[in-house]
Amino acid sequence: MTAHRIFYMKQTTLFLTATLLGQALVSGESVTVDSQADWEKAIASSNGVAVANGTVSPNGKTGQLKTKLKRFDRKRSALSLTIRQSPVWQNWNPIENLGPANLRDAPVLLTVGPGNYWMFGRYGNNKPKAKRGEQAKRLAKFTPQEAKLEGFDMPLQTTRFPNQYNAPGGLNPGKGGYHAWQSRDMKNWVHHGPVTEGFSRWVTSAEWVDGKAYIYYD
Repeated sequence: MTAHRIFYMKQTTLFLTATLLGQALVSGESVTVDSQADWEKAIASSNGVAVANGTVSPNGKTGQLKTKLKRFDRKRSALSLTIRQSPVWQNWNPIENLGPANLRDAPVLLTVGPGNYWMFGRYGNNKPKAKRGEQAKRLAKFTPQEAKLEGFDMPLQTTRFPNQYNAPGGLNPGKGGYHAWQSRDMKNWVHHGPVTEGFSRWVTSAEWVDGKAYIYYD
């Protein structure tokens, strides 16, 4: 078995398994490096890594692992070397959905700067769908109230959607295309209304250049 060097980014955890099989003359005989004890014996050198519970993890931003060169009396070749990502992602934490509750179609996120996030998508009314043979239920009546939100110096109104407010532009009727929402914390969203029309409803991307937002569509 030849020596292997493994480089990885910060907080990446890998499962390690190596299997060596000989030629037909020694068919059935194999060498497997899989358990914790196997890997401790097989490691020639390591730097900045920890090997535990069948995994190798970095202690910092980078690390290195080198296995011992295993020699045999007869020529052999490696049947497999398996390196797979651990399901334990130490640099990820589960959070709730980031976008507006009624965001539809393929959303486009535009980060203008820290604390200035924009989301573009179709505007859904979240109206309950009718079951076969039944009439669709009407949305419960909602009366908007004046509201204030940190970071927004404009009149705002509450909406029927959680953590979502209407700016003056959000009260304008849709044009058959995408709408725009703005957030300071990726949790509370201010709806600014339609930004594309029916002919430009298939938005693909957006970018911020010289103080202006450019929205691209098919």
